[in-house]
Amino acid sequence: MVFFDIDLKYIIKYNNYEGLRLGVGGITNDNLSDRYKIGGYFAYGFKDDAIKYSIGNSLRLNKERGTGFNFYYIDDIAEIGSFKYLTDDRLYSVFEPRLVNVTQFYKPQTWQANLQTEF
Repeated sequence: MVFFDIDLKYIIKYNNYEGLRLGVGGITNDNLSDRYKIGGYFAYGFKDDAIKYSIGNSLRLNKERGTGFNFYYIDDIAEIGSFKYLTDDRLYSVFEPRLVNVTQFYKPQTWQANLQTEF
């Protein structure tokens, strides 16, 4: 019985700042718990010689409404002037031409908490 879903978008990437970036990420699934999930990722950039990671959890408060509370900590890089859209987390590409041309990144440390529900 597998209780962890691997997220393939963290396995390999390339950009000017990190060079080659290798990582692994994922989240627990309903086989472990249908109310509580733990997830995150770990990545390493060879050019900047730095570790990036995220860790967090999710607690389902009401199954019928899909209500849940999420809490994450992220220590990673972001390009200067970037804006995260709601759909950005599901995109994956090994080679992103935009990131090869960007040379300036910053290293934010972010705490995120949210409450979500379906109306």
